Amino acid sequence: VRAVFDESGLSYDFVHLPIATGRKVNTGFAFVNFVTPEIAREAVVFLSRYRFPGSKRRSRATVAKVQGRDANAEHLLVNAE
Repeated sequence: VRAVFDESGLSYDFVHLPIATGRKVNTGFAFVNFVTPEIAREAVVFLSRYRFPGSKRRSRATVAKVQGRDANAEHLLVNAE
């Protein structure tokens, strides 16, 4: 996921890729915090056209309930316990 955004030039400061318990594979979604609302809007357009290697489906992005790098990190820590 990071490589995709690094190559796209879309600036982000937080990525969380949940892993399915017991299977050691990702769950098929990620939480990414982009550094500005404008970049987040660009990411939505970018992802609507992007297909991850090996996937037949196009990606999509939605707005998360938790916004901001610090709030995402805190939410992850609180819910990991």
